[in-house]
Amino acid sequence: MTRNREKKDISSAELASKLSQQPPKRSRLKKADYHHYRPHSQRNTTKLQTHSHPSQKINPSSNEPDPRQAQTSGNRSVWLSWQLWGLLLVIVFGGVGFTATSLLLKLPKTPNCSKVYWPLASASMRLYCAQLEAEQKTVPSLLKAIDLVEELPQEHPLRPEINRNVEEWASDILKLGEQHFQAGKLEDAIAIAKKIPVKSQAYSLVEAKIKTWRSIWSKADEIYKDADKQLRQFKWQEAFRAAVRLTYVSNQYWATTKYEEVINKIQVAREESRKLDAAYVAFRRGGMDNLFKAIEKASEIKEESYAYKEAQDLIDDAKNKLLKQA
Repeated sequence: MTRNREKKDISSAELASKLSQQPPKRSRLKKADYHHYRPHSQRNTTKLQTHSHPSQKINPSSNEPDPRQAQTSGNRSVWLSWQLWGLLLVIVFGGVGFTATSLLLKLPKTPNCSKVYWPLASASMRLYCAQLEAEQKTVPSLLKAIDLVEELPQEHPLRPEINRNVEEWASDILKLGEQHFQAGKLEDAIAIAKKIPVKSQAYSLVEAKIKTWRSIWSKADEIYKDADKQLRQFKWQEAFRAAVRLTYVSNQYWATTKYEEVINKIQVAREESRKLDAAYVAFRRGGMDNLFKAIEKASEIKEESYAYKEAQDLIDDAKNKLLKQA
């Protein structure tokens, strides 16, 4: 009996040990009790969900997300992202363009050519200052520009550029000489042209231009002398034709000033010729009054007139007749 009691004690101890090792079991309420203890609102919701028809639409106020709203929200995010990137690109490229333009427009400091020590000046400095000097477009400034660059040796790397500029400046000097030539100042034009250095590459232009000037001037002078010859012979039509030929000369002075001069001489010569004719008529009539009238008409002809010598001869003849009649 004692052994049986010990066995019971051992069994009780083992059972207690096993129970202590197992986790405590949650107390389950019966379904009726659980339903009994839930809040009333939850019970109603559960009832509605349990008895709702599968095809019934879901209430928009429910907590489940709408797929269309999610897609719209995603598209809006993508659109805003593209706008942000576009704005950023505009700002970046605009800044780069502004910076590049500013650097291009920012000119370096202009050197003071008047303070340059020319024996030590570089070729590029000489060319730059020569170009600035030539912009004045006067004979002294153009000659100074040529002198600045002609000091450089012929084998210099900048020589092609220098020769091109020197030829341009020499052409400008010849244009200034052309202005004097057109104004009727041939010798001044030649003097200006000869100021271009003989050693410059453009001096061949000088020789050709002077030759052209002399040829035009010589041709115009021959026409003018022919008109003068016709006037002395009282050939008004031939003199007028010669005057017209002057208008075709490639010189403004001869084509305008000298042409008008010849025309004026023709008009004056015609007027004086009429006076001389009237004096001859009175002389031929004879008599004291007509002889005095002939002398009076002939005396109106001026010394520079083509008919002056003939008028003086008529005056002498009229005086001699008066002496004989006296």
